Amino acid sequence: GAVLGYPAAEVVVRTDAAIAFAELERFRDAKLKSLSSGMAARLAFATQDDVWIYDFGRATRSRLTTDSAPDKNPLWTPDGQRVVLTSRRAGYQELFSRSADGTGRDEPLLTRAKDVVDLRASSWSPDGRRLLFIEVTEVPPTRKSAVWQIALERPSDATVLLQNAFTNDHA
Repeated sequence: GAVLGYPAAEVVVRTDAAIAFAELERFRDAKLKSLSSGMAARLAFATQDDVWIYDFGRATRSRLTTDSAPDKNPLWTPDGQRVVLTSRRAGYQELFSRSADGTGRDEPLLTRAKDVVDLRASSWSPDGRRLLFIEVTEVPPTRKSAVWQIALERPSDATVLLQNAFTNDHA
């Protein structure tokens, strides 16, 4: 059999690599049934075009986005109710938020300048009220990378935390 288009042998290799990278070896044989009620074991991931949710407890996957523009870089909200993602729906990169159960519409969260070549949600503040995101702009011959933060109640008020000519992959 195959999972997500990968042959079984490739799934084993990729799974082993992911478990090792995440330092989760001690949880490899943990039974999902032992999770308390209300806990969920879900993974948001992107294919070439869409964001999907894989539910480990039910062993099911469901497509979260279906827009014709490529959707990528999913990030769960701290409460697990929504997923923030990057899309090029207007011809340039923007951040959207979508209910993790697939209901409702994708809600625009942040629109940036058209010279942005990479935009992605990176992490949350400890209180879950501010989102850190990475933005890479390119106006040849200059390429700049920046880590920004926005307060969810006022996403138009973005604040730059770090800016340089390097790629800041993780905030």
